[in-house]
Amino acid sequence: MKRTTLFVGFSLFISFCFVVSAQAAVLFFDNANPAQPGWTTSGLVYAGTIGGVVSPTGNPYGVIVSSPLGDSYIQRVVSTLNYQNISLQYYRRTYAAESVDRFIASWSLDGSNWTNLESVSPTTNWGPVTFNLSGLNPAVNNSSFYVRFKMDNKNLVLGLLDYGLLDNVQVSGDVIPEPTTMSLLGLGLLGVLGLKRRK
Repeated sequence: MKRTTLFVGFSLFISFCFVVSAQAAVLFFDNANPAQPGWTTSGLVYAGTIGGVVSPTGNPYGVIVSSPLGDSYIQRVVSTLNYQNISLQYYRRTYAAESVDRFIASWSLDGSNWTNLESVSPTTNWGPVTFNLSGLNPAVNNSSFYVRFKMDNKNLVLGLLDYGLLDNVQVSGDVIPEPTTMSLLGLGLLGVLGLKRRK
């Protein structure tokens, strides 16, 4: 009986460790400051404020400025290697944008071919916005998963600037269990079932 109790106790401990290790980990977090290493920008992007707008998470935030002469964006590559159940969260809104303009968030595997996650009309609602990318295979266990945030200016009048505001970009995921971990979990469950049968 003593051996059985010890085995079940060990089994439950292993199961507990598995559950703890499966909790979400933050793979990347930044307030969209283009001066931080890893960000790539095109056009005018800076960390600061605009028009007295305050971020719900605190200033400064990333400001993406686009004109009819060219759109601006900020992007980076995030490694999700050995992680699954990937999620992307960020805060965003627009400033001084017209109805035809769009704030666009997208992803890519090579930094060249992009797929939109959202294309938002002018809004004063920061969010946050969260995308569960669990069903998106390229986002899982990938060393080169790109995310990009772009302000698309469709104005025809020169001099009219649009602003996309971006803050607290976060990528999270769960560690992919190793085969040995899964085996230990299976042993733990078998131990619990065996104790129930003996009772």
